[in-house]
Amino acid sequence: FSTSHDMAKETAKYTNKDIAVVPFGVDLKTFKPVDVEKSGDIITIGIIKTLELCYGINYLIDAFAMLVSNHPKQTFELNIIGLGSQKEALEQQANELGIGEQVHLLGRVPHETVPAHFSKMDIVVIPSLEESFGVAAAEALACERPVIASNIGGLPEIVIDGENGFLCEAE
Repeated sequence: FSTSHDMAKETAKYTNKDIAVVPFGVDLKTFKPVDVEKSGDIITIGIIKTLELCYGINYLIDAFAMLVSNHPKQTFELNIIGLGSQKEALEQQANELGIGEQVHLLGRVPHETVPAHFSKMDIVVIPSLEESFGVAAAEALACERPVIASNIGGLPEIVIDGENGFLCEAE
């Protein structure tokens, strides 16, 4: 069994057995839009992911800095939720780019609060460099958030470019 067609293709390199694709499901009783207080005219961009290099969060911070620079009259914030080995490096990157006050590394949050955190985000970004399926993208979409994701791995099986989000090249 595989959770995505992309992973099934990779698995087929190591076996001659039939591979059935059974995607992860999302509990729609849990992952749904939640009424949350939002910050007026601030556009909130966010991600909920482990803070590791393979998830490309450093590229998200670079892109966020460009967005802020190109739209000085708009107020943005970037909420990064999760823990991992890249926390300090990401904080340093944001500070060096002059956006440290707009980038919030919120750490790990209880699983039951994830739908509320997604609901506070106007846009969810999944800039992964590798991704077998993309559970976070499926959860964000279930919370009716648009997703911008890397066009890699199983993400294009969830994020339909121009329909429920947008795909871009990794990095």
